[in-house]
Amino acid sequence: MAIPAAIVGLWHVSVTLTPRSTADAYSNGVPGTAVVVRGRVVYGNKRTWSVSGEEVVSGVQIYCEDVPTFDVTGTVTLPDGTTPKIHAVNRVSWPNDSSHLEIFA
Repeated sequence: MAIPAAIVGLWHVSVTLTPRSTADAYSNGVPGTAVVVRGRVVYGNKRTWSVSGEEVVSGVQIYCEDVPTFDVTGTVTLPDGTTPKIHAVNRVSWPNDSSHLEIFA
């Protein structure tokens, strides 16, 4: 059993996730290989917490297939071509060891 069909049925768009692969000599992120996944993009304000523990307002939430190496240091490209700043990434695990991402940007 994979992610429930009711969840996957809500994923009608493609988003591009680009994990950070490494850092250069100046600690700037070097992008890894971009991966196109199915997902759902929801626009609207939602409170969440950043990696540093600060409460922030997310203007867009992305629910999508998991990319194991993806975290807040990566970039997400939405269907309209925008790349919002990522505040938090939650990995939601299912009992069958599958998972999906919740990205708050």
